[in-house]
Amino acid sequence: MKDEFKQLNSQIEQMIPTSFTEKDRQAVRRKIRTLPYKRKKQYLIPKTLSILVFSCLIIIGILYMKEQLFPVEWNKQSAGPSNDSDRTEQINPYTKLMKEDNIFLTFDEKSITIGDTIGAFQVVDITHQEKETIISFEGQSMITGDIFTTQNNCWFTPNPKSLADFPLEEADFDKNLLFTFDDMKALQLTYNLPLEFTEAVQSIQDISVDIAAITYIITADQTTIELGITSRNQRTYETTIELSEKLLTIYDQYASSYNDSLLKGLLPFEVFQIYAHALSLEDEKVKYSLLIKGDAYGTPDEETYFHDPFWAPTPEMKENEQNFYKQLTTLDSFREIYLSNTEVLISFPSFGNLAQFRLIKDTAQDVWKIPLNAMQ
Repeated sequence: MKDEFKQLNSQIEQMIPTSFTEKDRQAVRRKIRTLPYKRKKQYLIPKTLSILVFSCLIIIGILYMKEQLFPVEWNKQSAGPSNDSDRTEQINPYTKLMKEDNIFLTFDEKSITIGDTIGAFQVVDITHQEKETIISFEGQSMITGDIFTTQNNCWFTPNPKSLADFPLEEADFDKNLLFTFDDMKALQLTYNLPLEFTEAVQSIQDISVDIAAITYIITADQTTIELGITSRNQRTYETTIELSEKLLTIYDQYASSYNDSLLKGLLPFEVFQIYAHALSLEDEKVKYSLLIKGDAYGTPDEETYFHDPFWAPTPEMKENEQNFYKQLTTLDSFREIYLSNTEVLISFPSFGNLAQFRLIKDTAQDVWKIPLNAMQ
């Protein structure tokens, strides 16, 4: 029995190989090649989401960095008014007048007629339209207040005390009244406003304005009062600051004699030209001779003017005068504005504004002269 068992065990060992031969390896490869190939499934959605999430993170990071690096660029609007009402409060163009002040002259829109006189003004026309009533006044009065300008608008805030002889509609107390001007060009020339209105609000404080006409426009929602300023005699010179042969001859004679009679018959602008020529030559004697004399004008006597160090021109003053003259040589148009029979302004553009040079008439000699503070 034992011998039979050994014999059977020997047969089994011979049947089971104990080594992995080359023949066995080839058989395994053939088996693998013959197996069916299954493609692995592609899961696109998770991959796409990953890309989107990654992109969003990049964008958020860029925005955050830009805000940190450039906070002003991202917060421009936050520095301004938070809403339109805030801005209106800052530059409120309206005027409210209170009846309790008891200083105003009033009229009734429904009963007023042409020819009626209210204060310093007379009604010259009344027009009733579908949605508004226009009442026109003419007269003469001076009112005081503040002029405001922006790029496209101009308004006036009057001092209520200066409206004592100004007509006001009875229903307009404690309402938003808009005071404005009917001729912006005349306003600019007469009161030295900027030639070009800018976006920023500009103002001229506490100015007195001569009023010759009022256009009172009444609607259901708003009352607008257009002011017409007093027209002044004006003359425009289309020429340069250089002296003509006639004026050059007068200048030479005046520089040698300082005789004011040589100035008789000269227009204010011509005296201004002579004064500018003296600036260009730094002729202090002629400059002093052209000054109007008298205690009322503050001009010192000749001895004080030329020997008191207080009146001696500094190098900076001389340089400014030369720069002023050079600027005048670039112009070819000047306006002569008569404020009265004895006072004139020479108006010309200067660095975006209107400059004005003042002359006063010496009535004793009947000639135009220069005050100490001539530039306006």
